Amino acid sequence: MREIKFRGKSIVEPEWVYGYYYKTGRFGMICHDKNTLKTTVSIETVGQYTELKDTNKKEIYEGDIVKSYIYNYERTGGNLDDIEIIGTITYEDCTWFIEVNKDEEYELFEMYINDDELEVIGDIYANTELLERNN
Repeated sequence: MREIKFRGKSIVEPEWVYGYYYKTGRFGMICHDKNTLKTTVSIETVGQYTELKDTNKKEIYEGDIVKSYIYNYERTGGNLDDIEIIGTITYEDCTWFIEVNKDEEYELFEMYINDDELEVIGDIYANTELLERNN
């Protein structure tokens, strides 16, 4: 069965909160501990769980910055070497992507059968400098 889970940054403490998400007016709420404990979160930071874990067994969420290696004939100029990519986990049209920049994205489940091919290195809320080289 699919595990539907979200995370968001608490507006009180600068920490991630995990669980079920719902919106109330200007705020979002994450329910955890069987709906008895609720935390108000910043709506801009809410991201859904991809159901994948990285090489370190860390859950991968929308908004995470990941590092991986791909073989792309055009991008490598015909070489057989893998190239490193760093991108953001995004969700669009019922599909998860690694968005490297505005013109380059890779479908997550098409690329990764083994979760150990990805490594979470940060998130777009605290580590935007990790994406600067892609733009």
